[in-house]
Amino acid sequence: MTTIIITKVGERRENPRIWVEGRKLEREGFHPGTEFKVDSSHKNQLILVRVDGKPTDGSKLRTVSGRTRRKSQTTSPIIDLNSQELTRWFSVDDKIRVAIRRGKIIIKAHHTKGLVQERLERIKAKLLEKKKLAVHSQYHGAGVLDLAMHSGFARAGVSSFVQVAIEIERKYLDISLKQNPELFTEESILIEAPIQDVRFDPRVKADLLLCGLPCTGFSSSGRAKMRDTKGEKRTYLPEEHDASGALFYHTLRYIEACQASIVIIENVKPAATSASFAVIRAVLSAAGYVVSERILNGCEFGALENRDRL
Repeated sequence: MTTIIITKVGERRENPRIWVEGRKLEREGFHPGTEFKVDSSHKNQLILVRVDGKPTDGSKLRTVSGRTRRKSQTTSPIIDLNSQELTRWFSVDDKIRVAIRRGKIIIKAHHTKGLVQERLERIKAKLLEKKKLAVHSQYHGAGVLDLAMHSGFARAGVSSFVQVAIEIERKYLDISLKQNPELFTEESILIEAPIQDVRFDPRVKADLLLCGLPCTGFSSSGRAKMRDTKGEKRTYLPEEHDASGALFYHTLRYIEACQASIVIIENVKPAATSASFAVIRAVLSAAGYVVSERILNGCEFGALENRDRL
């Protein structure tokens, strides 16, 4: 049997600490008093191996400790690694994956850390090499947000292009193609379809994901209209909107697939207090993104309308 534990590196006496306790250790041969050695020869992982008898390679042995419960009088095995040497692989608060099977324990960084590092290194390399940033555009519409980002990047000396644009309405996609030809190249992929019908290809990575989630369920007028169309005289949740209520789920699936280095999600101000955005914050944070929010007013950017946007 295999046991996999996802935990975090702790700290004791200013040194990283990895603590593993419980019956899963005993079941795989790590009883209190059992000796084991630490194989530190690997770059990306730490391996603990149970030792039966005297080691032939001169390895320093450690011993599984234990803790006896007063009520049950049972002893729980404990492996406690606490030394400065752990900094070769991990830092305090790093999320780690611990796999226990048949007298061996493999400890490595959680895959999220690798994904975060890959996202950062990918966009840093493109910026240093002055390569075009690949933009993925969900709910593309007429490309207004995309053109604004493209123009802003250009002013900062950064080139970009829309690599993937997803839009359900043909007329809006046609407008963007006609009015914003500078956004697209021969590499661009235009998808005229509902996002829930799109199969996401994890091989196509995004440097920037732009997402203007439809606001029909979040806006006050949209929620009022739901009362008229659905019949019940109550305040409907944005997620109950027939057309747009579940779209945030497909956006999160897309982010997981394309591993965008930067994600920008735009909507009306009331969306900030919705369940959808609570889930978005939680999922992106768990995926290693640094999540920040701002309310922007159109007048601050020279727009004619005095409107707030999240």
